[in-house]
Amino acid sequence: MNKKDFKAALCNGCRTKWCLKLLFILLCCILIYVNNKFDHTFEEDSVSMRLEYTSDFERLKIGNAGNIVLFERDEMENVTVRPIAIYTGSEAERLILTYGGRKTHPEEGTEFVVLEYSATVDPREHYIDCKLLGTDLNNISYDSIVYRSKCYDMYENIKVEDGVFNKIYLYYELPIGVDEYILEFGYHVAEQELGMENKFTAHYYINVKDL
Repeated sequence: MNKKDFKAALCNGCRTKWCLKLLFILLCCILIYVNNKFDHTFEEDSVSMRLEYTSDFERLKIGNAGNIVLFERDEMENVTVRPIAIYTGSEAERLILTYGGRKTHPEEGTEFVVLEYSATVDPREHYIDCKLLGTDLNNISYDSIVYRSKCYDMYENIKVEDGVFNKIYLYYELPIGVDEYILEFGYHVAEQELGMENKFTAHYYINVKDL
C-alpha cells in the first residue's frame, strides 16, 4: 500500500469512527427522551388517579363545611357551604309550603326531602348549584327508572350573621326505597376543560337510615 492509499484508508476509518460516535450519541439522546417522557407520563397518571380518588370518594357528612368554586363572568370564586339539617315527611312538606317552593307535589314513586344549609355568599346573587346523585355520582337509577338530579331552591327565610348566609333551603324528589345518595354542591368540571383536576365540588353522603 502506497502512502496515498494509506492516508485515504486512515481518513475513511476516522469518518467511520466519528459516524459511530455520532450514532451512539443520537441513540443515547433518544433513550433519555423516551425514558423521561415515560416517567413524566407515569407521574401525571399517578397524580391524576390520586386527585380523582380524593375528589370523587372523599365524601362529607351533614354538618361538615365543604369548599366549592363558583364560575361567574369568566371568574372563579371560592365559596364554603355547610349543610345543617335534613327534613322529611310532613315537616318537609310544611317547609315547602311555608317558603314558597315552586313544586308542591312530588312525582309518583318519590317523596320530598328538604335540606337546610349555610353559605359564605348570598345564593340570590351567586347561584349555588346542587344535584341529587347516586353513590356512583350518576343520576339515581332505581327499579329500572333513572331519576332527575334537579334541586329546587327556597330563599324566603335567609338570615345573615357575621357574613354568613343561614337558613337557605332547597328540596328534591327522592325515589322511595333509595337509602343512600349524594348531594353534590358546585359544578363538576372535566379535567381537560381547565387543564386541572376537578376541585370545584363538595360531595355529601346521605344515608336515610341515619336521619
